[in-house]
Amino acid sequence: MPAANPEVEFHLPEFISECVEMLNEHYEGRFSNLKVPDVKVSEGGKFYKVYKDEGEYHKHVWFFVSKHDGLLGTPTSWKVPSLTLPRGHIS
Repeated sequence: MPAANPEVEFHLPEFISECVEMLNEHYEGRFSNLKVPDVKVSEGGKFYKVYKDEGEYHKHVWFFVSKHDGLLGTPTSWKVPSLTLPRGHIS
């Protein structure tokens, strides 16, 4: 398992907290009657998986973050990111 880039590990918590703030604002403004999902991070071999947890049977991947260079990828499935076109960078 490759080691994560220290710069990616440094910027990831702040990036996730900014994403959580945006998600909270979105839910408060548009979906005030719904519970805001919890955002969780799961560490894999090459990627961090960021997913929204809305209960036992309602979890879905929001995006993946590459440990090597911090690129954001959309999910192809629960376990696999799309590697064709990155959607951004965390730093």
